[in-house]
Amino acid sequence: MEDYVKIEKIGEGWWSKNVFVFLKYCPDFLGGVKATKERGPTWMLNLEVLESSSTRMEMSQDDVSSFALVQILALHSDHGPRDHNLIDGVTDGSGSGTSDSSPPDSALVSAGTYGVVYKGRHKSTGQVVAMKKIRLESEEEGVPSTAVREVSLLQELKHPNVVRLLDVLMQESRLYLIFEFLSMDLKKYLDSIPSGQYMDPMLVKSYLYQILEGIYFCHRRRVLHRDLKPQNLLIDNKGVIKLADFGLARAFGVPVRVYTHEVVTLWYRAPEVLLGSPRYSTPVDVWSTGTIFAELATKKPLFHGDSEIDQLFRIFRTLGTPNNDVWPDVESLPDYKNTFPKWKEGSLSSMVKNLDKNGLDLLAKMLIYNPPKRISAREAMTHPYFDDLDKSTLPAACINGV
Repeated sequence: MEDYVKIEKIGEGWWSKNVFVFLKYCPDFLGGVKATKERGPTWMLNLEVLESSSTRMEMSQDDVSSFALVQILALHSDHGPRDHNLIDGVTDGSGSGTSDSSPPDSALVSAGTYGVVYKGRHKSTGQVVAMKKIRLESEEEGVPSTAVREVSLLQELKHPNVVRLLDVLMQESRLYLIFEFLSMDLKKYLDSIPSGQYMDPMLVKSYLYQILEGIYFCHRRRVLHRDLKPQNLLIDNKGVIKLADFGLARAFGVPVRVYTHEVVTLWYRAPEVLLGSPRYSTPVDVWSTGTIFAELATKKPLFHGDSEIDQLFRIFRTLGTPNNDVWPDVESLPDYKNTFPKWKEGSLSSMVKNLDKNGLDLLAKMLIYNPPKRISAREAMTHPYFDDLDKSTLPAACINGV
């Protein structure tokens, strides 16, 4: 921490006490080894953490199957997870929220999944950074599982449209994740546009394409973000947008494993998640991106329910109530009820009036009920909607050879 100085506080939020062994996870396809129960003093990210004789390691079968264990840092408690759906906002210097311990000279900007976020500066280089402080109640309880996921996945996700994790530091009982700093999130930007005005159509197109590039990059590396929303998309003043807050992300394998459906802020949640599907994959991120696409065009959430059932009904009123004909086996999902009102398909164009014909066609393909039929991120990037977008000016152009 001696290399960094805090400038101001920019966020604070909840943290999960469901803290697994603090591991450096590495998916098998990246060359990791199968998870074991080895223990001992180890090094990771230049941090030394000594285990006490009372510590122990536990991993769920899901984690053992989905990840490979490289190194162990600390151990966890048996507390259950917090409900992340109650959390609105992100860290990394974006969003809005409140703090119960903000010093007088700090400027609070965001709420997040856990800990406090400061705007900081590297003492030697002067680089401005976002410093996410992870609160640890005790050495025995270790580090929040959301932080474990974020650290382990971001080390492998190096892309111009994914926020960069620059460093990981330990100071006393605090863990700091050092990120590149972006001054605003997409939600704040949309809120800043004056009433009666809308985002420039080419900027909508550019932002959507960049989001898809980031999502496609993650999906190729078998990573689901699972919490895409405007608050988790950070922007700079050069037209670049980046995926952030990977605290709920998961690596996935084949076949897709059973995951909790208590993820993704309600308004951006895919119908298969809302209906309790125990298995889901990359289409959940595409659905979320589709709802964000509509919000880019209108400045308003496409489906803004105040409960899971209200969210479902808002979707049904627009897209029609799904049945086994349009979505095979949907009526067998845990939370599907035969008593659901039977709405006929409405019109997306009446709700999203600022998109042209190609834009509406792409949006409709991103919001297809049946997940296997939903357009993929890669397929979406080749849609005619983007034909007039100069992709050579985008940050990932050098990677893609454009």
